[in-house]
Amino acid sequence: MTPQTKTITSSDGTEYTYTCTPHPAEEGVDLLPVLLTIGAPLLGAIVGGGAGPKSKSDAEAMLDALESGGGEGLDAELDGAALAGAVRAFALEFARAGGSKLCKKMLAHTIRDGPGADGSNKAIKVGDKAGFSAAYQGNYAELIQAIAFAIQVNFLPSLRANSGSGLMSRMTQLLSTLND
Repeated sequence: MTPQTKTITSSDGTEYTYTCTPHPAEEGVDLLPVLLTIGAPLLGAIVGGGAGPKSKSDAEAMLDALESGGGEGLDAELDGAALAGAVRAFALEFARAGGSKLCKKMLAHTIRDGPGADGSNKAIKVGDKAGFSAAYQGNYAELIQAIAFAIQVNFLPSLRANSGSGLMSRMTQLLSTLND
C-alpha cells in the first residue's frame, strides 16, 4: 500500500502536511485487536447502544450529518449516562493499552511536515518520543486528528472490504468521517 497525505490544522491554526505509510503487516495485526478492544464498546454505544440516538430517525440524522460534515442532526437526543459510561470504559482501556505509547505505535509510520518553531520547514516523525512531544504538547486536538488519520490509512480499507451491513457498516462510516 502506498503512503497517504492529509493536511491537519493545529490548535494555533498552523497547517501541517501528514504523510502516513501503512504499518507492516505484523505491526498492524498486533494493533488491530488493541484498537478494537478500546474502541468497539464506545463506538457500539454511540452507534447502536444505550448511549446512542433514542430513535432510528435520530440515528439516521446523526449519520447523515457526519457524512455531510454539517451540524444538522447532531442535536439528536442521546443517553448521557450511558455515553458517560462508554467514555469512561474507553478511557480505562486506553490507559491499560499504554496511552501515549499506543499513540506513538499508531503514528510510527507518520511524518508531520510544516513550519518549525524557527519558521523553517521541518519534517518530524511523530511516532518518535521527541517528535511526539514537540508536535503535541498542548495540542491534543491535532493529535486526535493524526491518530484518526492513521486508523483510516491502516484499517479503513479492510473495514470497507468487510462492511456488508450492521455495526461494521456504521463503524466504517463513522471512521471515514472522523477526519473530514
